[in-house]
Amino acid sequence: MEMKCKKCGYKYVSAPDRYCVNCGYHFDYIEREETLDIQTMKQMPNLLYIRTGMCAICEKGETRKGLHAYASITNKGVLIEVFEKFQYGFLANKKWRFKENPRILLPYDQLEIIRGDYNGKQVCYYCYKTPQAGELRLNFNADGSISSKFNLNEEMKILAEKFMSL
Repeated sequence: MEMKCKKCGYKYVSAPDRYCVNCGYHFDYIEREETLDIQTMKQMPNLLYIRTGMCAICEKGETRKGLHAYASITNKGVLIEVFEKFQYGFLANKKWRFKENPRILLPYDQLEIIRGDYNGKQVCYYCYKTPQAGELRLNFNADGSISSKFNLNEEMKILAEKFMSL
């Protein structure tokens, strides 16, 4: 039986678990997208996943050290689930896995999104800041889990800002 994503039209041989690997939108959200507005979604008591992508959280001033994580835009905030630590070097590439993946929810009412920088120059990714979690430099990778027609960092930021505006 062939399955097709209603959002992007991607065809599957076997059905994926929770979200489309091509566009990153969750199937639960796609099914209810027409009937829900942002205000209604924010008031829902349960966590509703909207779009998930893989990202690198680079250390400040670094591009070769940091964390790999899944970042999901939800109705309550941006949910980060870290799954490995990485360090790329001249001689060796190292990766460490966690026994249990740490999860961080960045609530929209405390979230600030600012342009990221590297060595004082602006870059394509953004910093997601909250008083509790500090500054997380999320750089979404289109080749990691989902594809994007445009700039995936920009698409995820715009989606999060829709929830932040209410």
